Amino acid sequence: MIFLLYCLLAIFFTYPLIFHLFTHMQGAGDGFYFMWTLWWFPYSIMTGQNPLINNTIFHPAPEVRLIWGTAVNEIPAMVMEPLLGPVATYNLLILFSISFAGYTAFLLVRSLTGNTKAAFVSGFIYGFSPFHFVNAFKGLLNITAWQYMPLCALAGLRLVKSPNLRNSLFFGLTLSLVAQSDGYIFCNFFALFIPVLIVHALLKKGRGLVPWLMASFAVFIPLSLPFLLSYVTMARISSHAVMASYDMGIYSQHLLRYFIPYKFHPIWGRFFSWFYPDPFFEASCFTGYLPFILAGAALFMKNRETRVFWGVIGISALILSLGPYLHVWNLVTIMGYPVPLPYLIFSHIPFFSLLRLPVRFSILLILSLSALSGIALKNVRNSFIFIALFLVIAMEYVLLFPYPLTDAKIPRFYSKLKEDSSVRAILELPCGQDDPDYILNTNKYMYYQTFHHKPIVSGHTPRVPDGLEDFTRSFPLINALTHPKTLIKGDIIPLNIDRMIKDGLENLSRHSIDLVLLHKDAMDALSKHELKAISKLLIKALGKPFHEDEDLQAFRVRSYTPRRLDSSPFYALGKGWYDPHFKGSKPHRHAVERAELLVTAAPGSYRLKFGFIRPHIYTKTLELYSGERLIEEIDVSSLSIGKEYDFMTKPFNIERRTMILFKVKEGAVRPVDIVSPIEAIEKPFGRPIAMDVLGIELVPQ
Repeated sequence: MIFLLYCLLAIFFTYPLIFHLFTHMQGAGDGFYFMWTLWWFPYSIMTGQNPLINNTIFHPAPEVRLIWGTAVNEIPAMVMEPLLGPVATYNLLILFSISFAGYTAFLLVRSLTGNTKAAFVSGFIYGFSPFHFVNAFKGLLNITAWQYMPLCALAGLRLVKSPNLRNSLFFGLTLSLVAQSDGYIFCNFFALFIPVLIVHALLKKGRGLVPWLMASFAVFIPLSLPFLLSYVTMARISSHAVMASYDMGIYSQHLLRYFIPYKFHPIWGRFFSWFYPDPFFEASCFTGYLPFILAGAALFMKNRETRVFWGVIGISALILSLGPYLHVWNLVTIMGYPVPLPYLIFSHIPFFSLLRLPVRFSILLILSLSALSGIALKNVRNSFIFIALFLVIAMEYVLLFPYPLTDAKIPRFYSKLKEDSSVRAILELPCGQDDPDYILNTNKYMYYQTFHHKPIVSGHTPRVPDGLEDFTRSFPLINALTHPKTLIKGDIIPLNIDRMIKDGLENLSRHSIDLVLLHKDAMDALSKHELKAISKLLIKALGKPFHEDEDLQAFRVRSYTPRRLDSSPFYALGKGWYDPHFKGSKPHRHAVERAELLVTAAPGSYRLKFGFIRPHIYTKTLELYSGERLIEEIDVSSLSIGKEYDFMTKPFNIERRTMILFKVKEGAVRPVDIVSPIEAIEKPFGRPIAMDVLGIELVPQ
């Protein structure tokens, strides 16, 4: 009955989702990606594939390693998705996460207090907190899976109270459910709750509890190891998996956000819109005033053991959520230095560095507030008081009403595409990894793949393995199509359009890419000028689209028709370069310590002309190679930081196709590691760079 009440509340708080379960996605953001994962997991198993190794995204990569992101959602999807489809499966799992989180918190607090009414209010505080809905609204199915933490806390406290095999097995099982909800949620839970629980257990029961805890971990390890190992593997092959302490500053909580309602609150949100510049960032940890008041009252009540246990967890979670440096309104400084917090020390511990987002410790704070609020209401029996408390908290908690939905329709063209067996792989535009709007569109293409099942060149995972983007960056045509600003403002290399088309068509055909789709409705990612530039280049390369509607243009990849080409050198960027950025009218590219440039030119003697900016003091020696042969070593140690300099190398010979290598002997450095803490927090740049290059050109001798 109680769980049913929470289900009805979840339906009310997400109204009108219940009437659009099959056609609209709740919220926005990463939901399209998670609908793809809910499809891929059962699809891969039913087709005899490993669900953690994919070959349908980032084509032509032979295999893409995936994180086993949220097994507690993906395993039920094995049954749900084939019957209901990805949209309804995703929506129902979100509703279940919210409802069951409330119910498990209810079970926890009822065991602590024996008061059903107090437990119901506590369950509502936990399951329906604005931070829970912010993560749901962002489409973060994994970070919405809070439902097993209260159950694990209940199991752990039962084990401490009554050590026996049943409670030991129950604790191990529930701990594995937390691990299988999301790796990062589990890391937070394991880093804070489990140590506090173990200390509490040893103080209460002594060493006699150790065998029972070991039995719990004997259950937990085999059930969780395959899931957690996927995170370890991803940390090894993806530089995005671990975040440094300075980067964590922008993902830390500001203390006032716990007390300021979110900007979308239907009543008073408009008064605080200035405080939340980004509606999709996990900025709103507003937990309501009443839960803080009730929790504060509980800290001064009897039953010292319980209130100290939950007080330690709550206060610790609050401090850790603030990240490495104190933010109240903004960053707090004393004599020009930021105020350090404990997270700064912990972030250098290997395990702790995987936690990534300090703000997510807020989940444990909310669990603590839920438990302490129930303890404060333990002796209250008047039903009218509980009704009044519930209504006040509900009024504080309403985040968005009516709840926003996103149309999950699949463009009509994909019905034809699904039946077209001649199409082996698809390049969909715009796409990319360095812009949130590009990622959103890429997630949509992955969702469309759940319908047509054909490989796509684009792709996204929460932690993209290194090297997967080399294909789109290495071929000038694809690079220009995926970075349309270069078609308007240029790139660091001359764009020889005819040679670019010849090279591009050959590579598209070689890698079985038969179709290019330009999504005209992607105006969140493209300006009108960029959309027009991409369309113009596609028409020049592939002819007029064979299909066009209000959603997209479709081009078939044709064989290249030989024509008289410009004999000037043709350039292609290889590994080592980042996406272009523009300072005024000049395109620049940052690069790591080794950056490749493939040049095709008539055999002869040339000089290489280029612009160079020294990004930091650690770059001192630039070497340039033609193949394995050193062209020139340039001492750049005396150059001013950030100032542009022009260079011309000594003459060297080219034999038609030559790989030119830019190499910085001292290696690459992350700017956030060498600037002041304040600069690192305010302007974080976490990618390692060794040079900033512009205006590359071969000059014949």
